[in-house]
Order: sequence, then structure tokens, then C-alpha cells
Amino acid sequence: MSKVKTYYEQNKEKKIAWQKEYYARNLDARREYGKAYRAKNREELNAKRRAYVEKNRDELNAKRRAWRAKNIDEHRAKARDYYADNREHIHEYDRKNYAEHYRERAVEAKRRRRKLHPEQAHAHNVVTKALMSGKLLCCPCEVCGCEKVDAHHDDYSKTLEVRWLCRQHHADHHRLEVQ
Repeated sequence: MSKVKTYYEQNKEKKIAWQKEYYARNLDARREYGKAYRAKNREELNAKRRAYVEKNRDELNAKRRAWRAKNIDEHRAKARDYYADNREHIHEYDRKNYAEHYRERAVEAKRRRRKLHPEQAHAHNVVTKALMSGKLLCCPCEVCGCEKVDAHHDDYSKTLEVRWLCRQHHADHHRLEVQ
């Protein structure tokens, strides 16, 4: 028993070929129409997009994390390119927002640290005042000669007895002390 093909089934391949040719031929016109439509309806489209993202946030984040885990090298390359293209904008954003969002947290952390280590806080204050009054002068790093240095106390009870170390050698010195 043979099945009779409908008109659509008989001409399906022909129609698909015609559609592909039509879309290829009118690609530029469709792109221009899309740009014009998006420009005209920008607010409405952005509102729809925001609503969709808000509704499906967890699912979208899971998809992004999965893609990043699978394509780590491509993700890193895109991040590097984005940073290179938008460096000034990123720095400006960070400068504005860091002060607003983290100043209170930084002040609170400093208070806690000073309460936990009052002897260190006192030594730091004494050195700062001595530098400002001229009783103590900065010297280059003892290890590499770098001009940008930190004052390191081997003994916090001897407040003006400091060693001048650059940030890198200061961190290395503390790392060696811990071991």
C-alpha cells in the first residue's frame, strides 16, 4: 500500500532551497530592517530583555558558568580583549565605585586591626609622626635599593627602630617569618 504524498511533501526540498536563496539574497536588507527596528523600539526591547533576565537569572548564570568551564581559554582571551578595549572606562568605574562601596568596610577593618594589635598601631603612628616632623628619614630598600618603601619593625616596642623595605621584599620577609 503506497502512501500518497501531499503537495508540501513533494516540494519540500524545492521550497527549502528557495528559502535559503531568498534569505541569502536579501541578507543586507534584512540586516538594515533589523537595525532600524531595534533603534525605533530600543526601550521596549530593553525592558523585555531585562524582564527575561530577571525571570531566568539562575538558569542563565548556570549556562554562563558551564560555558566558561568548558571554554576557559576562549573566555580568558575574551576577557583580555575586553579589558584592553575598555581599560579607561573600567579604571574610571573602579575609582568611583571603590570609594563609595568599600570606604566604610576599609575603615571598619582598620579599626578592628588596630584593636587587635594596639602595639603595632602605636608604632605605625610614631613612625608617621616622625616622618612628618623630619626626625626620621626614608631610605631606599635595604635589599634592592627601590625608592618606594615601607617601614618594617622587627620589634614594635622599639618604635623608631625600623628597616626600610620595598613592598615586595617586605612581603617576602613576613612570609619567611611565618615559616
